[in-house]
Amino acid sequence: MKTITFFAFLIVFACSANTLQSQARRDEIGKILDLQEVKNELRKAKKVVFRNTDSARMVLNQLQPLIGGFDDQTMALYHNTYGLFYWFVKDYDASIASFHQTLKLPMSDSLTEYRAEALNNAGTLYSKIGQQDSAINLLTQALKIDEDRKNEIGMAKIHYDLGLAHQRKGHYELALRNMLKSLDLNEKNKVSTSRVIGNHNVLGNLYSHLNDTAASAESFNKALNLAISEKDSNLITMIYGNLAVMYQLHGKNDLYFYYAQKSKHYLPADCDPQQLGVVYFNLAGAFSELSRYDSAIHYFNKGKPLISDLRIGNQAEALVQMAYTYLKINRIDSARAAVKNSLTIAKAIQSPTLIAEAYAMLSDIDSASLDFRSAYRNYKRSRSLFDSIHNKDHMQRIAELRIIYDSDKKEAENSLLKSQNSLKGEMIRMQRLALFAFATLAAILLILLYKLKQSNKKIAGQQEIILRKNDELQELNQTKDKFISIIAHDLRSPFNSLLGLLQDLLDHYDNYTDEEKVYLLESTFRSSTNTYNLLVNLLDWTIAQRNGFENKPGKVYIAATVESVFQILSSRAMQKKIVLINAVDAAHTAYVDPNILANVLINLVNNAIKFTPLSGQITVKASFSHENEVTICVEDNGIGIPAEKLDKLFDLDSDFKRKGTADELGTGLGLVLVKEFVKASKGSLSVKSTENEGSVFCVTLPADKF
Repeated sequence: MKTITFFAFLIVFACSANTLQSQARRDEIGKILDLQEVKNELRKAKKVVFRNTDSARMVLNQLQPLIGGFDDQTMALYHNTYGLFYWFVKDYDASIASFHQTLKLPMSDSLTEYRAEALNNAGTLYSKIGQQDSAINLLTQALKIDEDRKNEIGMAKIHYDLGLAHQRKGHYELALRNMLKSLDLNEKNKVSTSRVIGNHNVLGNLYSHLNDTAASAESFNKALNLAISEKDSNLITMIYGNLAVMYQLHGKNDLYFYYAQKSKHYLPADCDPQQLGVVYFNLAGAFSELSRYDSAIHYFNKGKPLISDLRIGNQAEALVQMAYTYLKINRIDSARAAVKNSLTIAKAIQSPTLIAEAYAMLSDIDSASLDFRSAYRNYKRSRSLFDSIHNKDHMQRIAELRIIYDSDKKEAENSLLKSQNSLKGEMIRMQRLALFAFATLAAILLILLYKLKQSNKKIAGQQEIILRKNDELQELNQTKDKFISIIAHDLRSPFNSLLGLLQDLLDHYDNYTDEEKVYLLESTFRSSTNTYNLLVNLLDWTIAQRNGFENKPGKVYIAATVESVFQILSSRAMQKKIVLINAVDAAHTAYVDPNILANVLINLVNNAIKFTPLSGQITVKASFSHENEVTICVEDNGIGIPAEKLDKLFDLDSDFKRKGTADELGTGLGLVLVKEFVKASKGSLSVKSTENEGSVFCVTLPADKF
């Protein structure tokens, strides 16, 4: 008699399911079921869950009474499919619980793929709901499984999800590492273009957080070009919106407005309310920053009905921007109502940054209403929160550097341990071989002694490698100690000074004249700027010491790079009335990584600005040393450098540090970083200087090879 098919049995069973009460009956069902047929149905449900949750729900509900007959593989597939279903109906707690059901199944080789999937999806969901530590833990376990399986496509996705989790935790360096690994694996395996677009889009946000506007814009433009080639209006709209926000964060309001307009232009007709709301509020904010308040109010009014569709944090940000615009046109009551709604949302999601921004806006509104007591109270609240956030971010960045250092150190120690184990194994094998040879004929013994001699040479070579690795570990420890000592010495003083200025201003605010208050605020700003520049240089130097920066040389037009560097530093130069002159021929090119050349020139020109007095002049020149090299020089008419200090100028151990002509602080790390970058670019660095007459820093690089 022909065995009953799965589908026929399913119909019969559905009619009699309510009569099945015992475990014995379920075991009997398991013997009847065609498990391969069940798996096929689950895989079909898994494929359609993304676009048709009702169909997936129907299959899962029909199979639920049959689970007593499932083997472990079928059970894992069932729970993973249910996890995806709950995910797409936005029941995240139930989704995570389903994935954990898979993880509770007995560990076996047959379940490895299902465990990796459950760990990855649960980790991604934990990150989505804000539990980043749990997310990183599960994603790291999933990554280990896929690394062991050499599943590079799976590794690429997990590195992407780890990058997002670290970004949300504020660990931007760790996020950058994971996102770059994900991009490399995706490009290597030629996955779908949408995944590569996602990599470049997140990299744009990360570089923006790290204040690398050029790298951020480059990543966003790569994502944009791919999205345009795919003719995906939703992605194009999103990326233009991200470019707009990036330029807003860096104070470039004209570009903020330009990209907000571009985002609206590509907005698809069938876009979802959230995307439409983001576009409207970006446009409103851009018009407001350009003081075009009527247009700003117009787009705020268009966005108001959609505000509940925005992510909750974006709702608070939109309301603060709305309050700012209302205040500018003297609609005080509307401004106050908007910012109070923002404060309510910010407190609900416990966002210190959004709470601080709301209190700062309330302070401005109270000042406009002449309620100075309330304005001062709200100002103190906002400043206290901002200071707390700044200190937390600072400590978090130091902790992140320690994580990166510990990770690198662990890798080095593992490499050393493998070498030692290999050496021990080799010695044991040779000793056994010698004992066996001693018990055999003398002729064989002579042959073995010869082989042993050769092996000893090999062992000696391996010992030399181990000693060299020990030296590298010691150097790594010394670098760490030097870095920590720099942080302890060079960051404590400026932070103490900054805190002292702020405390004095708070304690004696009413006793100071307006001129004195302005002077204290200017001093605080200078101290904050110098401390921030110090921290950036410390971080860049640490990355360079780990050889962690990217170096992809190519043809670079030097004059264009100089011009972009001048744009970045123009505001600093204008403060000191310093003239910046680009004397590089437009046709001159170098063979170098464009980001490295920009970083080198930023440090050299910034250094020249620091040590050039008011109304001075800085000139950048370039010339071909010979056929294969080009020399770029940054020349100033500043205070110069003592001759006895020139030899140690680029050494980390140098104690030569002094203030700039406007009392700017320095650590010397900028020039140390320049030395590292030039060395990595196969170039050379030189300096000529005369005290009270000026300095000339020259970088010689390979000329363009094409």
